[in-house]
Amino acid sequence: MVERAIELDPDFGGATLDEFLVLYFASLPSDLGGCKDRARYHFGRAMEKTGGNSTSALISYAYAISRPERDFYTFRDHLERVMAIDPNDNPSARLVTILDQRRAGWLLYYYYDFLPYP
Repeated sequence: MVERAIELDPDFGGATLDEFLVLYFASLPSDLGGCKDRARYHFGRAMEKTGGNSTSALISYAYAISRPERDFYTFRDHLERVMAIDPNDNPSARLVTILDQRRAGWLLYYYYDFLPYP
């Protein structure tokens, strides 16, 4: 249904639907419809629609794509980008930004617990 909503109106909900699909496609096993390439595509759309300030997409990408692929630098980079966003830049998303920053800070603090060792 979410993909159909995007087909009918690509700008419906701003970046919210794309942010959801990043985590959706990245989290599912491939035999159930998961696809990292589709997750990356929606990540790009979410970042484009938000001017690079989609905290939800950044965290989803870091946790669901970079972590399983053992991409340490992208994992850390995306979480640090979340921490650098000023919550006051977008008052309508201020609470979400603050909560995402708390989660990103927690993931950075427990960095080595969440990344499989090479």
